[in-house]
Amino acid sequence: MRAVAARPSAAAMDVTSAEAMDWAESHYPDFFPAVGRSAGYAAPYAYRYYAGTGNYLAASVDAEEITLYVDGSLTGGQALPLGRLADYACTVKVPDCPYIAAWGDSLTAGVAAHIQDEFPDRAIYNGGIAGQTSVQIATRQISDRVHQNWVNTLWLGHNNVTEPARIKADLAACIAAMSPGNDRFIVLSLLNRPQPDQWKGTPIWQGVLQLNADLAAAYPQHYLDVRSYLVNQYDPAQPQDVIDFQNDVVPASLHDGEHLNAAGYALVARKVREFVDAKGW
Repeated sequence: MRAVAARPSAAAMDVTSAEAMDWAESHYPDFFPAVGRSAGYAAPYAYRYYAGTGNYLAASVDAEEITLYVDGSLTGGQALPLGRLADYACTVKVPDCPYIAAWGDSLTAGVAAHIQDEFPDRAIYNGGIAGQTSVQIATRQISDRVHQNWVNTLWLGHNNVTEPARIKADLAACIAAMSPGNDRFIVLSLLNRPQPDQWKGTPIWQGVLQLNADLAAAYPQHYLDVRSYLVNQYDPAQPQDVIDFQNDVVPASLHDGEHLNAAGYALVARKVREFVDAKGW
């Protein structure tokens, strides 16, 4: 039986500016050597100065949302924002970050807010961009340096669904790019659109089902079949839902003709929540 570790609480995920600066010193000592440093405050910044390298680390501690900065020889004498302090919580404090990064296209963009509703105490990164193919999504995920130790949900391929080999290769590349030792990822099944050219029996329908079967076989512990689940959520009291069920597509009550509607997205988010809970992530 798999031991399930307790998730960090929201408070445990908080990180202070001092902790972030300590982390920078330990990981980049050539730029921020702890020996000989000095510290101070100049409104609204708390800062550390490293005389040996001429660099500063600073945090806008008086702001509602604290931002980290670096300045000095490293940046040519210009203050460069490094991002929100909150975004570094997982990097600084938690090796197995409980936050969730959602990567995909417009369907991911739509479901991310509902995943946030399911996990109100966690940060959720919305990596969904409309119209992108699996190649474009994978390129973004692979080059990312903030979310690789988060739980990654991967919903790739709807905009190049007729390229199964490409989609499988891009998914494998995304998984390989995650932080060493982080095997906390979810591969969501692809949906066939509720359109005649993707109804049951069509070549695209057959291709989607085969691709999903391949993904289930390749990632049996990480695969989440949201397609079959959504199809089976049809309302037998609604004639169009019955027709859609017979055509093996997402029922009209759960989509707007092109994308899922709020009810459809909420169902996907709930399945993600159940999956994460079952894994103890």
